[in-house]
Amino acid sequence: MVIHAAKGTIALAFFDFGGVVSEFVPQRRLTMLAAASGLAPAEVHRRIWGCGLSDACDAGRYSAEEMHDRICAALGVRLARPELRRIMCLPFRVVVPVVSVARALRKRVPVGLLTNNSPLLWEALPDSFPEVLEVFEPILFSFQLGLMKPAPALFAAVRERVKLAADQLLLIDDDETNTEAAKSAGWQAIRFSSVAGLEASLQAAGLYPRRA
Repeated sequence: MVIHAAKGTIALAFFDFGGVVSEFVPQRRLTMLAAASGLAPAEVHRRIWGCGLSDACDAGRYSAEEMHDRICAALGVRLARPELRRIMCLPFRVVVPVVSVARALRKRVPVGLLTNNSPLLWEALPDSFPEVLEVFEPILFSFQLGLMKPAPALFAAVRERVKLAADQLLLIDDDETNTEAAKSAGWQAIRFSSVAGLEASLQAAGLYPRRA
């Protein structure tokens, strides 16, 4: 994607996925994996998230097939890949008002997605989150970049990929660590806490229409 804009003018707004475009309730996933494996939820968490396996998947160390195999091995079960993919998507439910904001915003500036997430979630987008594919472009997952927010190198890699200056990029994220890292990298950033707050911040930046 090549976008042309004046220096300092926001030319591409990236939304985070979990916590912004979708809600994120990891307990749903943990409960289902515990039921499937017969392990206690705390033990499931230790074997996948506590040991760094999930982070390794998000960072691109494993393909979707390898991720499936490693999670099944860690839990001592053999789930079909579509079933594991379904379970791994359970924490996420698209927040329709945020998607509506993104739809309105893209009339003025392109909107993308920048998320720390795995190849299994990427595989699930067409069936589980079709509205994300409809609204956001580009969609960048950490596993594709081999880097995760808030690493400074991730922001540099994204900037290089979209061929824009840092101050032409906006990150909308619910994690203050990520928004502060984006600012340190020269990006503009909005910390998401509510739809109304997001609309107000975008209006203040001249990117979003004010309600009549």
